[in-house]
Amino acid sequence: YACFAGNPIWYNDKFGLDTAFADNFARQNFQEVYQQILQRIATIENHLSKIRETGQHRNWKDSKLERKMNKYKDKQQYDILKDIKHGLDDIITDPIKFTYSTDASKIKDGTGGHTSHLDDNNVLIYFRKNSLGNFVHESRHGWGVIRKEWSYKGGYDTTDEIVAFEWQQVFDAGAVSNFIEMAQRIYNQNNQDPNSWRVFNLEDAVNFIY
Repeated sequence: YACFAGNPIWYNDKFGLDTAFADNFARQNFQEVYQQILQRIATIENHLSKIRETGQHRNWKDSKLERKMNKYKDKQQYDILKDIKHGLDDIITDPIKFTYSTDASKIKDGTGGHTSHLDDNNVLIYFRKNSLGNFVHESRHGWGVIRKEWSYKGGYDTTDEIVAFEWQQVFDAGAVSNFIEMAQRIYNQNNQDPNSWRVFNLEDAVNFIY
């Protein structure tokens, strides 16, 4: 049988629980995202290592080295990728049982997924098949349960959505841009005065839609 995300050497749970999958697509997409994260982190770390080597060779001051590191185009993405890996590792090993599913009948039209915190021991994560951006978005909501940011008893707010979209952006920037543009369009269409039309950022869009 399949357990521990298909890899019992990597994924193990001392409590005997598991990251479960309702279908093969859910399992495959989980593994695909995890492998992509490892590869992308390794690529960025290799580049950052070269910057450090250059700094040592040229005797850069620590402040200059830090500026060079932060200017690297993928540095912000690197920090988010590490967060995603941390989140998935927690989901794999936490006593709460997380069940992933690509059952589209459980997902509302116009949305990419849905996370349900059923009780103290079970969380269901639905996402659209092969949509890795939706997968990481909903996984961030799952990690939020572990971090006690929200639960079936309450606590969910727009901050949870903003961070989930930031995760999603690393895997599907186009979908996040479309979400922002959609929210901005609806807001401006509903506003009769063109002088008060706005250009939205992610936080504006989330606060308006949610």
